[in-house]
Amino acid sequence: MVPIALADLIDLGDGTVYDTDLSITWYKHPNNNPMTWDEAMKWAAGLTVGGDRDWRLPTTPGTVYGYTKEGEMGRLYFDTLGNDEDGPLANKGPLSNLQPYDYWSGTEFQDNPADFAWAFDFKTGRQRSIGKNSIAYAIAVRTGGSNVPKRPSRGKGYENL
Repeated sequence: MVPIALADLIDLGDGTVYDTDLSITWYKHPNNNPMTWDEAMKWAAGLTVGGDRDWRLPTTPGTVYGYTKEGEMGRLYFDTLGNDEDGPLANKGPLSNLQPYDYWSGTEFQDNPADFAWAFDFKTGRQRSIGKNSIAYAIAVRTGGSNVPKRPSRGKGYENL
């Protein structure tokens, strides 16, 4: 299967999507069974996809409430997929199962890390902290990419265009 590029996302055809802007790989099939933060952390850490086992929840600096392009999900929602503030989630790209709801971040809320973590709402593009015992969806990422097609160098064999 030949990878398909969409904006800055490359569908690697193995259940993963490489984000060329952030140099991370998204799991193409988010977990759309609402779960607590602890359950989401265990789900991501337990994944083996594309031969890789180092999956995690996306991170965020966790400094902005509301609309934000900070963090991996904010960049995906606004910059890569081109969605607007207050939605709707018009462009899901190759992440076809992405839902317009809250998704857990792997980042704990610094003012109360025992009880709260950051979440990103894929309906509105807003980030907020929510209680870890609340339920939200989960999407997994990993740093870097496996099986990412190499771009040819502009060395020998290429003509100047």
